[in-house]
Amino acid sequence: MNKQLLSKTGLILAIILFIAFNIVVNGNFKSARVDLTESTLYTLSEGTTNILESLNEPITLRFYYTEKAAQALPSLKAYAQRVQELLFEYQRASNGKIRLFVMNPEPFSQDEQRADRYGLQSVPIDGEADPLYFGLAGTNQLNGVETIPFFQPEKEDRLEYDLTKLIYELSNRKRQSVGVISSLEVDGEQYDPLKGEVASTDGKKPWAMMAELRQMFDVAMLPTDIRRIPSSTKVLVVIHPKDLSETTLYAIDQYVLAGGKLVTFVDPYAEADIPEKDPDNPMKAMLAPRSSNMEELFTSWGFKRSNADVLADRKTATKV
Repeated sequence: MNKQLLSKTGLILAIILFIAFNIVVNGNFKSARVDLTESTLYTLSEGTTNILESLNEPITLRFYYTEKAAQALPSLKAYAQRVQELLFEYQRASNGKIRLFVMNPEPFSQDEQRADRYGLQSVPIDGEADPLYFGLAGTNQLNGVETIPFFQPEKEDRLEYDLTKLIYELSNRKRQSVGVISSLEVDGEQYDPLKGEVASTDGKKPWAMMAELRQMFDVAMLPTDIRRIPSSTKVLVVIHPKDLSETTLYAIDQYVLAGGKLVTFVDPYAEADIPEKDPDNPMKAMLAPRSSNMEELFTSWGFKRSNADVLADRKTATKV
């Protein structure tokens, strides 16, 4: 396998882990992740750093911000400063792969015209003659364009994620294939890949991670009794591998031994694994095992994961 392919696959792994980490840590991006250091600079997460270090081609970022129009909005002005500082951190961590330009578009200027062509949003401000631009346009060597039309302060909790996602999409012109195996309904009920939604409005929705993955990859749900992992699968994601057959475990093992990349999420007590209730035996569901592991494969690969260990955050505990 050549170095370029390894780098591309590593980048896919990095973005998948980055998505999973953000969702697990932030509860679907509902908790703020602002990490302001003493030097007023953001500290990039390990996931973002890995993605930036994997870039093979240069990317140009143009940050459009009308400073004059924001003077009467101190909170927005402060947020714009934080966005700009974070963008400079991305540039510094990219080993020269990211070029950053800060644009202050004036009325009727070429910068304003370019911002409009990119589809960036201009917002009128009371008492100001000039509209406010506060967005980002990214381009790659093949004139691919990705944008954030307007940085919304209420979405600051997912700022790093949105920036990293934009950079990933610019650096990967072809959507890669990701296979998913799970004993849980992570893709919702009766998911329609053409419509990108579940068939029934009252059915279970896809997990947040699945929704995010589908925005960047061609995601294929693989059956839990699969005999062979498709060779086109760049990365295999296995979520809560409970009671997988020997045939499926063998298929996973052969995929990994052939150089395939695997991301596995095992859980000693998966709350989402809700067993069916038995009216004649209510205790059966309560006592049903909810753990998952691939102990035989893990052992053969040289590591173990205990079914008795549970990781929890005391700060988010519910008092009873």
